[in-house]
Amino acid sequence: MKEMGMQVENPQKNFIVNGNLKVIFTEAVKNKRQMLLFITPDNNNYHQKMKALELEHDMLTQDIKFATAERYVRQPNTRKNIANKIYIKSGGLNYDVESKYFDKNRLVIGFETSHKRGGGDAPIAIGVSAYMSDHHMKFTGEYFFVKRASDVYGPIIKDVVSLCINQTKKNRTAPTSGPVPWFISVVSPKDSTVRSTRNTLEKSKRSAAPLETTVQTSQ
Repeated sequence: MKEMGMQVENPQKNFIVNGNLKVIFTEAVKNKRQMLLFITPDNNNYHQKMKALELEHDMLTQDIKFATAERYVRQPNTRKNIANKIYIKSGGLNYDVESKYFDKNRLVIGFETSHKRGGGDAPIAIGVSAYMSDHHMKFTGEYFFVKRASDVYGPIIKDVVSLCINQTKKNRTAPTSGPVPWFISVVSPKDSTVRSTRNTLEKSKRSAAPLETTVQTSQ
């Protein structure tokens, strides 16, 4: 961890008693802990509840299974991977991607959906992540719930792009050259989602100088 520039104090140890995870989160918030690192049995079902409490208490978590923890001492790569996850979740930056799409003055917005066949009328979660923090290689994420439809992105595109642009202007002084929405699992650039997104961005331009708008897709 020191190699990555992290300063880590000795951990405060606790144990899960009768499956009660909430008290651990409550104590962590009370003691102003930055992250909870769990080491749990391979066959437990704590993970979903853990992630729900993570959102409820705004507390970072990392869940490690016993089998992984046992490899920690004897396998350097395991130690490095765990340290890297903690580093990234804590807001660390250890790489700089060189790409024409990742220019420091360009706002990249990523979209992904949990949409699967079946599920009845259950809402769909849309994950959004964008370079709108104080560093151009630092992603900030958010999620939204939408109704099931053929175009699940359409209802939130305008608000999300506006939110990301405003946050970028707030956190960085450098002007953005134009937003690049990036959709995961969109089959074709001719998809209705892509068309509606491009139209929305074109209509939302306010400045006299045109913004360069690019919509990228990947499966």
